[in-house]
Amino acid sequence: MTRLIAEERGWKVDEEGFAAALKVQKERSRADAKRETGDWVIVGEEGQTTFTGYDELIVQEAKAIKYRVLKQKDQELYQLVLNSTPFYPEGGGQKITDQEIAQVEKIVNEKIRENIHLEEARALPIEEAKKSGAMMLFGEKYGDTVRMITFDPAYSRELCGGCHVKATGQLGFFKITSEGGIAAGVRRIEAVTAVKAEEYINNQMYELTAIKSFFKNNINTAKNISDLQDENKNLQREIEKLRAIQAASLKDNLVSSAKNMDGIKVLAVKLKDMDSKSAKTLAHNIQTELGESVILFGLEDQGKATIMLTITEALTKSKSWHAGNIVKALATEINGGGGGQAFFATAGGTESLVNPERSIPTEITRITSITNSMVANAPKFYEVAKQVVELTEEGKSNEEKAIVLIEDGHYRGYGYL
Repeated sequence: MTRLIAEERGWKVDEEGFAAALKVQKERSRADAKRETGDWVIVGEEGQTTFTGYDELIVQEAKAIKYRVLKQKDQELYQLVLNSTPFYPEGGGQKITDQEIAQVEKIVNEKIRENIHLEEARALPIEEAKKSGAMMLFGEKYGDTVRMITFDPAYSRELCGGCHVKATGQLGFFKITSEGGIAAGVRRIEAVTAVKAEEYINNQMYELTAIKSFFKNNINTAKNISDLQDENKNLQREIEKLRAIQAASLKDNLVSSAKNMDGIKVLAVKLKDMDSKSAKTLAHNIQTELGESVILFGLEDQGKATIMLTITEALTKSKSWHAGNIVKALATEINGGGGGQAFFATAGGTESLVNPERSIPTEITRITSITNSMVANAPKFYEVAKQVVELTEEGKSNEEKAIVLIEDGHYRGYGYL
């Protein structure tokens, strides 16, 4: 892929140099990851390990089955296999279920309502902190003295250098907003509290109320949405079938309309209301009948413009034609961009022109480079008015609103839409 993109830009790739550098990097990685693994030493009865992590975090009276020594990066590590464990192998981790998230929220909010006051110990000797049972998340990276934070000795005691409320009641309410994996065996919980938690819940309720308003029977909103999604999928499949039939019916007429230019069949045509997938299939079927050919489609589907170019592979070699390069040049006509391979490429447009039903003044042409001939076959304003309103309504980003041309504080294009 890198080589193809480079060729499109007239660049050369030093593949031999890349291969040599890659080999050095692989050797460096292997050396870094090299480790010596000792044999397993059996110390108990052989058998399968029972995983208990779904139901409990602590296993009483677990027994060792076997162990082995690992030497890696000048360190000596031990792998220990127990007959029963709540831990995943290799320091793994599991996704927190919705029920577990709800349980975490319940526990935290109970502690918030207890309004537990902060106990802070600064410049505490590290050994005293260890004896007190403080949680130390960063292993051996602490100094001789530490800061210990406690909210109820039986609930939360840890070493921390961050900011804390004076009492848990100040947090008001706790709500988890997301949970996900960030590294092997490590998951991150993100949450909001106090005013932000209130805002979050209000927004969720507002959105739920808005969604319910779309359904006559809003008792079971989740089922209503699921049914709607199923219906939408079925309709999409029906549309795809109809478009495939439409494309097949066009094939014969398009094959007969292809022009012979210096022994090469050339077809250039605009297709309306046809998606890229159907158009690609149509181009392939036409090319099969035409033989050596160049097929250019201008697609207009749901207000979006697409250019699709297919060149017989033999022509890409004998004529040194490259569909990707040609499409890039054509894409400027629809204010878009794209590219592809030598035999097939596409480009998408970012705007549609509108026929103003009047002559375009010279000043407008100078500013926008839009001429009368360019809008002659474009849709009229009433045909795209709904799309314009949708693009400029509240809630849209500035990029989405960029269809509206503003210069020096005065709108220069609306009258000609």
